[in-house]
Amino acid sequence: MAAQHAQERFSRRLSRSIVHALSVMAAVAGFATAMPAQARSSPAFTQAVQQYRAGHLSDAFGRFFALANEGDADAARIALFMHQYGPILYGRYWDAAPQEVAHWQALQGKPVVHSPPPFQPQWLDGGSFQPQPVPRRAVRKTTTP
Repeated sequence: MAAQHAQERFSRRLSRSIVHALSVMAAVAGFATAMPAQARSSPAFTQAVQQYRAGHLSDAFGRFFALANEGDADAARIALFMHQYGPILYGRYWDAAPQEVAHWQALQGKPVVHSPPPFQPQWLDGGSFQPQPVPRRAVRKTTTP
């Protein structure tokens, strides 16, 4: 009788564990399918990034500034960084009102929305770098007895 009772408890725990595991898997699958839809950059964000990369930092800050004030968390992170470190890194100061900075800081907890662009290190030597193969005579052959 005790063995039957223990087996019933084990079965109930096992079925609860299976249900819990399945619900967690369903939640993870739901997030995984939702992420690609969220991870798209808006044209305005893409233009701001292009201006930044082209060295038009004031124009880029203005674009990130506007997007951040509209609630774009990624733009808020970038605008806040440029605002805080502009004098040190860029030798420029971009102004923002204290309430705007507070709004941008509040957006820091939101998830990343814009997908990162693919990395293309073309700036390294203009893309002309080609690795040279090791000459065969430099490879030392070893023999095993």
